[in-house]
Amino acid sequence: MRKAALVAAILTAAPALRAAEWKSLEVVNDRTICLTFDDLVSVDYGKIGGGMADQRVVTAPMDLTRADDVATYAIEGDGITAVGRKTVPHAFVRFNKYSTQNAFQHSIYLSLAEPLKPGATLKVSVPVDLVTGGPSTMSLTFDPARSRSEAIHVNQFGYLPGAVKFAQLSYWAGSLGGLPFVDGTPFHILDKATRRSIFDGAIHLRVPASVSESGCGEGNYAHADQFEADFSAIRTPGSYVLSIDGVGCSYPFDINDAVFTTPFVTTMRGMLHQRCGIELKEPFTAWDHPACHLGPKLQTDHRYMDRPFSDGGNPKNFKLTGETRTDVWGGWHDAADWDREGNHSDIPARLLIAFQLTPDHYFDGQLNLPERGDGIPDIVNEAMWGIDFGKRMQTKDGGVSVGFFESGVPKDGEVAWTDSLTQYVYANEPVATYKYAANAAHLVPILRQLHKTQQANEYLASAKLAFDWAGQNMRPGDEPKVLDGRCHAEAALFLATGEKNYQDKCIEDCVVKTGWENLAAWPKLDQTMAAWTIALAPDDTPNLDKAFRERVRAAVLRHADANITSSAKRGNRNSFNYWFNLNWGRGSQTDDIALMVAHKLSGNAKYYDAIVNDCNATLGSNPLNMTWITGLGDRSPHEVMQMNYWWHPRGINPGIATPGPFAYNKWAGTGVWQIGYTWKFIYPRPEQWPPLELWFENRLCPPTNEGVVETESKTAVSLGYLIPAR
Repeated sequence: MRKAALVAAILTAAPALRAAEWKSLEVVNDRTICLTFDDLVSVDYGKIGGGMADQRVVTAPMDLTRADDVATYAIEGDGITAVGRKTVPHAFVRFNKYSTQNAFQHSIYLSLAEPLKPGATLKVSVPVDLVTGGPSTMSLTFDPARSRSEAIHVNQFGYLPGAVKFAQLSYWAGSLGGLPFVDGTPFHILDKATRRSIFDGAIHLRVPASVSESGCGEGNYAHADQFEADFSAIRTPGSYVLSIDGVGCSYPFDINDAVFTTPFVTTMRGMLHQRCGIELKEPFTAWDHPACHLGPKLQTDHRYMDRPFSDGGNPKNFKLTGETRTDVWGGWHDAADWDREGNHSDIPARLLIAFQLTPDHYFDGQLNLPERGDGIPDIVNEAMWGIDFGKRMQTKDGGVSVGFFESGVPKDGEVAWTDSLTQYVYANEPVATYKYAANAAHLVPILRQLHKTQQANEYLASAKLAFDWAGQNMRPGDEPKVLDGRCHAEAALFLATGEKNYQDKCIEDCVVKTGWENLAAWPKLDQTMAAWTIALAPDDTPNLDKAFRERVRAAVLRHADANITSSAKRGNRNSFNYWFNLNWGRGSQTDDIALMVAHKLSGNAKYYDAIVNDCNATLGSNPLNMTWITGLGDRSPHEVMQMNYWWHPRGINPGIATPGPFAYNKWAGTGVWQIGYTWKFIYPRPEQWPPLELWFENRLCPPTNEGVVETESKTAVSLGYLIPAR
């Protein structure tokens, strides 16, 4: 029998499959228990070269009418006062152009008539016909020192001995709402092995459920009172769990100087797996694949700065020049497609500034890159991968293009190395060329420090040529578009050369005149890269205008202080801008260069603490207890949009920084690829959900599940700032 026919037969074979499997029974607190059911029977994600017809999900749907009924559940020796439910979809596959198949997981919450006492055993039963497999009876013994509770949120890797240490307590139980906890409840830091307490404290209310954590009308991010446990006083290295009386304990975590090293290395290596034009193989990775996008591409007359064609360029919107290019490989893909994006141009400078801030954190061979052994720290080599992409594309006159775009979104079953779409090349343009000049100029002082003088000179000559070309190829209306990139290039070239004319131009272009100006105002202004570059200029820089540098430093500290203000208003101390929506990685990933530079300049611990807290939130200190980077921690995303590895025998590669939660808005699109599509399947209604829980295992949804290399670079450098010096 053909696979499609077999699956159809299974799907119509109910009623034997009309029940979900009971997966777990857990304590949320001493008055609430959670039963988890999953209706997934099997999933077939197809194969490379396959299509939608090769993907199927087989489920055994649960009878939700019975699941929501108190009478369905029998508890030995206790009574149930209420039943609540939270339903989430997962294991999505595209069934046709307009719809998907997926499975459901149901969390059933039972409110107990009497609180559980430590040491008490609870036996719960459900009707045999409510489940399709596994047990119909489960038991648990409540032990706050060993019963893990989903209500406790910690960094699953751990905490630095000398830094702040916070954990959070909150829980939203679906249709039961936010669970109550009591301010002042004792907590204990327990040795992981012996479960003996080494530190005792009390939780304190940090953000009530009624208080908004955003200026964007998104309310409280947990939809529950958010409490905090502060155990910053502990400095003794070891492995621990956090236990809260009447609740349970956390995932285990460590305290030591190297807790951020594995997350840093893993996330940086996520960028290796996004590289374009390179064969990946052992000994550098087990997630192997052939080289991609080495073939010829059609040159167009269209500039990215005028309009990006990120989802497929219509030939009606540009003209071909008749030239073909074979040098447009390198740089990085995003995980959902292989077009080059303008924001990729900022990645090299970000990595190089991170190296400049803490050069003793990084070394050659640290990331097991193909370039290892060349005497250049791996983080610099990763930056050079992006810079060399621009240098390779640079035409003899100095111009640089953003790179290539394609004729559409990737075809079903295709990966980067089987990509059959028509590939086009953007025209050279001033914005991309200025950004390339800035990146190449940033690299020059670093290569000199590494005694790579000849390489440094080559990049400097290329950067100067690019800068001159950009200035000579402006069109009417270009000036506002190029200002930020040009200012950055002027700053980087000044530091690379010490030539006063670059500094003079930078002073003219820079928005900072007094030190009180805003460095960024989306979408029209972002001079942060230029400001950080100038702010970090050493005292011995030839021709340095120190008064200008000090004005810029003042603006840099003010810019960072806005993040500190936001952190103070949030339950998990996440520091992204209070006036930004929670979306596209803001609830899951870090973007802390502003804080890193501010800490380097001032030495003020408040900036360092904010970086630590941001990384804690990324690594598990959030309501979903999720480490938002694949392959890390006790729980991390599995269904992510990384098309190159959907069909790999080893599954999704580690190191993908997923965008994570996306706060509800009523204007969200409902197409298969959009966030509103997933919301159609959840219970309760999406507007009732906490913003920090609006994420689901849907690999088809870019806003919540696509691995974006820009995000990976931002998160990686934050983690790198916290690793120990070599």
